[in-house]
Amino acid sequence: MVRTIKILYANNNPDDHSIILNSLSEGEYRFQITTVTSGIKFEKELLSIKYNIILCDYKLSGYQDFQTLDYINSKFPNIPFIVLANNGSEDIAVEAYKRGASGYLTKKPEHLKSFPSIIKNIIKLEERIRQKEELIYTLHESESRFRNIFDNATYGMLLASSDTKKFLLCNPYMSKLTGYTMEEIVTLSVKDIHPEESLKEIIEDFEKQLREEIATVHNIPVKRKDGTIFFADINSFPIKWEGNKCLMGVFTDMTDQKEAEDKLRENEEKYRQLIDTTGTGYVILDVQGVVNEANEEYVKLTGHTEFNEIRNRSVVEWTSETEKEKNKNAIDECIKKGFIRNLELDYVNRNGKITTVEINATVIIKGGKKHILSLCRDITERKQTEKALRENKKQLSALLNASTQPIMLLDMEGTVLAANTAMAQRLNVSVNNFIGSNAFQYLPDEMASSRMEKIHQVKQSGKAIRFEDQRKGRIFDNNIYPIIDDHGKASSVAIFSNDITENKKAVELQYQSLAQLRQIIDLVPHLIYAKNRLGKFILANAATAEVYGTSVTELIGKTDADFNKNQYQVKKFLKDDKIVLDSGELLEIPEEKITDSKGKLHYLNTIKMPLHLPNTSEEAILGVSTDITERKLAEEYLQQSEKRYRLLHESITDAFVEVNMDGKISKFNNTYINMLGYSAEEIVNLTYIDLTPEKWHNFESQIVNEQIIPRGYSDVYEKEYRRKDGTVFPIELKTFLVKDDNGNPLSMWALIRDITERKHAEEQLGKSLIQMRQLSARLQSIREEESTRIAREIHDELGQTLTGIKMDIAFLEECLLEKLDLKDNPVLEDKINSISDLADSAVQTIRKITTELRPVILDSMGLSAAIEWQAEEFQHHTGIICRFNPIGESLNLDKDISTAIFRIIQESLTNISRHAKATDVQIHVTKNKNHVIFEIKDNGIGIDEKYLHKLDSFGILGMKERAMVAGGEFHITTAPGKGTTIRVSIPTNLSSDRSNK
Repeated sequence: MVRTIKILYANNNPDDHSIILNSLSEGEYRFQITTVTSGIKFEKELLSIKYNIILCDYKLSGYQDFQTLDYINSKFPNIPFIVLANNGSEDIAVEAYKRGASGYLTKKPEHLKSFPSIIKNIIKLEERIRQKEELIYTLHESESRFRNIFDNATYGMLLASSDTKKFLLCNPYMSKLTGYTMEEIVTLSVKDIHPEESLKEIIEDFEKQLREEIATVHNIPVKRKDGTIFFADINSFPIKWEGNKCLMGVFTDMTDQKEAEDKLRENEEKYRQLIDTTGTGYVILDVQGVVNEANEEYVKLTGHTEFNEIRNRSVVEWTSETEKEKNKNAIDECIKKGFIRNLELDYVNRNGKITTVEINATVIIKGGKKHILSLCRDITERKQTEKALRENKKQLSALLNASTQPIMLLDMEGTVLAANTAMAQRLNVSVNNFIGSNAFQYLPDEMASSRMEKIHQVKQSGKAIRFEDQRKGRIFDNNIYPIIDDHGKASSVAIFSNDITENKKAVELQYQSLAQLRQIIDLVPHLIYAKNRLGKFILANAATAEVYGTSVTELIGKTDADFNKNQYQVKKFLKDDKIVLDSGELLEIPEEKITDSKGKLHYLNTIKMPLHLPNTSEEAILGVSTDITERKLAEEYLQQSEKRYRLLHESITDAFVEVNMDGKISKFNNTYINMLGYSAEEIVNLTYIDLTPEKWHNFESQIVNEQIIPRGYSDVYEKEYRRKDGTVFPIELKTFLVKDDNGNPLSMWALIRDITERKHAEEQLGKSLIQMRQLSARLQSIREEESTRIAREIHDELGQTLTGIKMDIAFLEECLLEKLDLKDNPVLEDKINSISDLADSAVQTIRKITTELRPVILDSMGLSAAIEWQAEEFQHHTGIICRFNPIGESLNLDKDISTAIFRIIQESLTNISRHAKATDVQIHVTKNKNHVIFEIKDNGIGIDEKYLHKLDSFGILGMKERAMVAGGEFHITTAPGKGTTIRVSIPTNLSSDRSNK
């Protein structure tokens, strides 16, 4: 017979009735769904008809927030209910489960797939509860019926003594659940079938059930014979058995239900993560283009802030006027074809801002009807970038063609990426045919091979090269410059080629008249000289020799260092010479200093250029310097105005702005405009106060009055700016004061940096640190749990084995004493004693290992006793005096914090024994109003400061991490020769909270 399941569905939207009904496939059950849309109808239906299951949204008309769930839980606690929401929310799911929900789902098709199995699990659970209630009632009714039900029940049943907690009876199903035989189970007790870490709470629940304070406990871990764990709900009640008070426990295996709940929560978590982490907006539309669902990212794309602002509206409404028809056609096309790919549309918000969106859409079936699922991505920035690239390409082409110098850009294989008209004409080819071809096909083979070698040389070195070659009787000066990509490698090259034939001829003529030139330059008042790469003078006029107080003859072959005692000036001259020689280009030095033979400082305006000497390969530079000392003195009156200009343009690294003392903006750069989104015409009509949110006004006024005006500048400080579109973002700035000739404040200028990314990085770093600490805490916990388990296994298994061996040895010895006189068999007596000693030694070793893995005293007697024991052990093994001074009262610390403190003290004592060379150690515990403080102090040699901060100081890092994970603070006070003090401070409120938990 098919059972009818009555479902009451409470939701503000009655159209969802069909969605729920379609998701339920009838088989062993028939489903009858009644839908109500208000609180009054909901309560009326519950009072009039017995329903098996309730489906409801957490919000219902007539109720606020979670009042619907609270009403069900308080008035009808025996009816299971499932929360069915429109969108996935972890917070709502948690609150639903807290208020007694049996499940939490969204109306997404992928989630509704699991709905039938959840319904069936709840129905089965309801049947089990009913059977248990009948069983409990029957147990009270008749002992004979009790035995029949006890043996045939499909639930595990155990009868335990109230005093010893040993099992007296077991039914066959409990034997099946645990894997023990019924005979084996009656030799066990409560502590044998539950994990050790859960025993404390389970024993407490046992006592409460015995006193009838509680009847049922949920999700209790039960250990099978093979060591695996399953979870059960245990319904218990006290009974009299053979005149003794006992506790009857009925065990329901909840493993399948728990796995289903875990899977449901896992699906919800994946769904939530998808919603939270995607950078793409999505929206579900009906066939007319009306919005049914959307995520937060899509709402932002439309220029709105809340989903309710766009719900049940057509997407065409926020499409730009020029593309509304395009959008309508796209919706129709998507319904016909089943999809749309890479559609680009412009959305316009209420402020007229245009956002270009790329859309990919697919037709889906929802509630038996066609809908459109669209994924939307903001490509405004990409479109702007593409436009900028097109503009840059045009500008590059214009720039290349504006130059009369032949220029081309090649990739590393010689393919022409760009070229100007001058280069194409030189090679006798059109620009259009030249670009995209291989440049070296237009050169002789030998020259093409040479050029490829030089490009390879530039690629390998990443440095420019310069060389000359000849073609058809002409001489060309060629420069190849590397173009570096984002990875720091040369990806292409720029080649500049100048015809220097005429220049060469002119230089030759110039060298021919060098003798005449030497006579002339001596008459010139300027300093004229030539030097080789070693800095030696090879040419100089009288004015140059006069500065150094020598003759031209004496100066030739000498360097500046032979006459000028100012080493800084000499090094500067050599550095400039090297720049000219390496680059092969003219260098103009507007101002440099030289000290003459009398110690007088002169200011020079110098031009240095490469000098090609005829008939020699020696490299040289030609320098011409004009003494501008008098002009420097005459220009001093301009320094005040130049100072502002120099400070302004030498300090700019980010955005720059200058304002008058009333705050009105007068000067700014392009970065400042781009940062705020205003035009240059709009900026000059604003003050910096207009751009600053009101909450920063008093703060910035204080900066002006207390820092900028008194001392002329501010410290670097942070505040916020508001862009033209209203968005607020964080900035970092430093402000300087400009004064007039009378010292009065004239204006202020500032360097500004957008620190949005840095703030985000700091936030992410903080989250990462929290996650790492949580991981560290989990790893420490696992390690302690594993140590406890291993210690228990060694103690229980090896300890019992060795004890058995000892007993067998004693038995053998007694048997031998009856049969033989051991005095006549000394070898046999020695062997028996040796085996006994080895067994004793093994027992001691096991005790040592188990103690090091997990001192039993820490769990049994608490932290103070464990520290006292550790101090005695340390003193016994090392000979170092170790004193422990506890506080009089009990330390209210939970197990994890106690373990962390004990391990820190262990690590400290280990470090002291290895490195400190101490003779005395003291361990103090103190307690104030807010903290419990542990101090380990030694009188050793101390720790060098540099070792405290080494990344590989894992002992210190481990102690710090344990303290932080325990919610406390860790400090080391040390100095070479003055001992070391380690201080760990644990908040008392945190300790109490964790203990209660």
